[in-house]
Amino acid sequence: MPATEVFVFMLINLKGKWKCPIEYFFQNKINAITQAELIKSALLIIHNTGLRVWGITFDGAFTNFSSMKILGCKFQDSYTDLKSWINHPISNEKVFNVPEPYHMLKLAHNTLGNAKLIITNKGVVRWDYIENLFKVQSDLSLKLDNKLSQAHVMWHQNKMKVKLAVQTLSSSTADALLFMKNIHMDGFHNVDETVTFCKNIDRLFDFLNSRNPFA
Repeated sequence: MPATEVFVFMLINLKGKWKCPIEYFFQNKINAITQAELIKSALLIIHNTGLRVWGITFDGAFTNFSSMKILGCKFQDSYTDLKSWINHPISNEKVFNVPEPYHMLKLAHNTLGNAKLIITNKGVVRWDYIENLFKVQSDLSLKLDNKLSQAHVMWHQNKMKVKLAVQTLSSSTADALLFMKNIHMDGFHNVDETVTFCKNIDRLFDFLNSRNPFA
């Protein structure tokens, strides 16, 4: 069966600017078990050079998370039960799991856009509020210090554009929604959980997208 993908391991220096591909495999839909073994193999090869691996980064594909679970990560609903690292197969040092921030934000955005709502333990996050905010701003020919446009609400036509997802789930969008609630605008009375969701995504993205270890 011909290969449809290339699985690549890229080594990136945390303090410098260099990066180097160390392994690549032509494949056709690799499974999580095989991928986990390849990750262990890469860790062994890197260890033998004297370098230390601090983290593993990947996009949000289901297979990637399954591989990390096989290697020892625990992805639970409760923060106290979360285990975001694996133990190095030789040194036993922690190797942290850091999903790629841009892709994870895009997945959060697309999930809300497709499902229209996300139920949390404190309430409901609703996509309708974002659409309503855009409509009010368009009708009044103003923007409440946010970037929302037709492209943001018609996101299916631009679902690969991370910039639109970042601007949609932003603190500026959250502040505008809260303003609508505070002035008692119809249709914005229960925006609190959507506001919290947007602000949390915005803060997490800024934190994970920083090069500063103390950010």
